Amino acid sequence: MKSDIKLHYFDARGAASRGRDEFREISAGKHDETFDAAKEAGELDAGIGKVPILEVDGVKVGQSKAIARYVASKYGFAGASAIEAFKIDCLCEHVVDIKATYQKVKGDGDEAKAKYFGETLPGELAKVEKSLGDAKGPWLVGCKPSRADVVFMVFLTEFFDNVEGAKAATPPKIQAAIDAVSALDAVKGWKESRPQTPF
Repeated sequence: MKSDIKLHYFDARGAASRGRDEFREISAGKHDETFDAAKEAGELDAGIGKVPILEVDGVKVGQSKAIARYVASKYGFAGASAIEAFKIDCLCEHVVDIKATYQKVKGDGDEAKAKYFGETLPGELAKVEKSLGDAKGPWLVGCKPSRADVVFMVFLTEFFDNVEGAKAATPPKIQAAIDAVSALDAVKGWKESRPQTPF
């Protein structure tokens, strides 16, 4: 039986975009009077007054990472075993850590950013690549696409204000996963049709 799934979120890319963009989510709410009214009416209580909230068959649950894990599990992006799911989750958390290092230098001027893209990011991604061990590829874990592949694709092609610098810093196994995810028909179709938002 097909579930009725609805994502409540701003009309923008952000914390829920992994769930919405790459898993082809269904709808998003704007932060305007409608959002404020929904909050006042208690419709966002499941997310303690915040979005994103994923509604599945009338049941609402908040927290972007919980949503990403649920959607990945439901649609076959969480690995073929518990240990694969564990590895996928680990890789996604590496992205959180790497983002944090960039946030520390993002506003420090061109020299700091050049050093980040020339030294820090390549070093961090090399450690991630080394952690993959004997992964067969093109996927980061197992033999089919996972949430980790999607997360790295969005991270390294859309997160940074220096996309070329990020690409130059990306080692071969991670780049192969990005290329493989980007080539999926569902991803290509969504990228071509998704709404253009200010950020």
